[in-house]
Amino acid sequence: MLHYRRFGSGPTVVLQHGYLGGGGYFAILAAHLASYFDVIATDMPGLAGGTDEPVPDSIPEISELLMDTLTQLGVGRFGLLGHSLG
Repeated sequence: MLHYRRFGSGPTVVLQHGYLGGGGYFAILAAHLASYFDVIATDMPGLAGGTDEPVPDSIPEISELLMDTLTQLGVGRFGLLGHSLG
């Protein structure tokens, strides 16, 4: 499961940062969106709060980790906002 921060309530929007970042990259945006949405900001493996996670070898593996995390959180539908590699 990816490290994540969760704010607000409503329809879910997932914020996925780019390379060499972290979910904190979206702090100001997440605070604003939390008034309207269930916001989940994840940290990719090897970065920010995910430094203890093994780093996948491919983008599809990162996608699988994200989907596994959302499944474990009970999220079936969501919007996705990514930056760069995110």
